Amino acid sequence: MHRAIPYALGVALAVQVTALSTAAGQDARPNACTLIDAAEVTRLTGNKDVGNGPESVDKDLQYPKHRSVCMYADLIFELATDATPESFARSRRPTSERFKVQPISGLGEEAYYLWDARPDGGVRSVLIVFRSGSKRVGIEKQTTSDSIDVVKKMLLPVARTTVSRAK
Repeated sequence: MHRAIPYALGVALAVQVTALSTAAGQDARPNACTLIDAAEVTRLTGNKDVGNGPESVDKDLQYPKHRSVCMYADLIFELATDATPESFARSRRPTSERFKVQPISGLGEEAYYLWDARPDGGVRSVLIVFRSGSKRVGIEKQTTSDSIDVVKKMLLPVARTTVSRAK
């Protein structure tokens, strides 16, 4: 269905997910699509939507009830509602040397970039991840290894528009 899902979610988001704990008492699944202001994301990224607006992929993926994933305009938005300062700190520690982390100030309560830093060509995942209360939001774009810095700069304003919706 979505050719980006297996690589992107299977590699980059998995680095973060391994560090999160399961929240007790969470009955309703969050909806990552509610984080997206489609017009603003399109304006900020210049990416066109190839579908019918933000599209949830929760039915395609079997995540716990506290997680949701939505795709829009070549970006992947992931929302988890079980974040704690401790689990967020663990998520900053990549499980492989191929991933690099860079802290970001002034975005949510805490934030960082995470990217696949292998120098050889090919598609690489670049994420911006932030915590707002008990919510952890990851916004991912895939790019070539020589465009990582450009994508990091593009993701920051998208994350800034998303942080108010994550509260």
